[in-house]
Amino acid sequence: VDSTAYFHLARVQSKRMQHSSAIESIKRALELSPRRVDFHFEMGRILRDAGKLNEAIEAWKMVNQLAPQRADAYESLGLVYLEKMQVPEAIAAFQEALKADASIHRIYASLGDCYFAESRWDEAIALYMKALKLAPSLKQLPYKIARAYSEKGSHAQAIDWYKKAAVEDSSNSMSWYYLGYAYKEKGRRKEAISAFSVYLRKKPEADERKMLEDEIYDLQHER
Repeated sequence: VDSTAYFHLARVQSKRMQHSSAIESIKRALELSPRRVDFHFEMGRILRDAGKLNEAIEAWKMVNQLAPQRADAYESLGLVYLEKMQVPEAIAAFQEALKADASIHRIYASLGDCYFAESRWDEAIALYMKALKLAPSLKQLPYKIARAYSEKGSHAQAIDWYKKAAVEDSSNSMSWYYLGYAYKEKGRRKEAISAFSVYLRKKPEADERKMLEDEIYDLQHER
């Protein structure tokens, strides 16, 4: 059996969630063809799916050594670092990915997530905006921009982006939840009550129901 056969077998086993078998198959492929970049990349993906994040990191680092211009390997590395909350390492990986290919909108968004995690709101917003410019139909970005504005304390801008997020990604009811609080911060009580009420209609079993019902009551009775 040649290395390519083991490679394809590993992919099939991985899709079937047969992680141990997939790892053994991709290892056999690499024993036969140790410098195949696509095999090392697949090794990283299989290890990540198996929850072996540290080993996945080493596999993608090998891709970086063999093919320094592969943005997808740096991106994958950054995502694993971010999952492990190793934010500085994730930032470095995403920056390398952008050096390799500055046209991939996902990388700007992921780098924005890193800066959000570090409370670097302006940098996060700028990167989310860049990602949105490259991919205007990416419906989760307005919500991320709104959250960054909220955390920054820029509630007027947050309101505009939460409203946009609520329209463009109607499946994300959290836009209404945070919109209510942004309105509350601006003293716009009726609009806050309306936003909280929409959230509760969308999520009737929400854990926050009692808290938001109390919020609505207080807003209705404020003088």
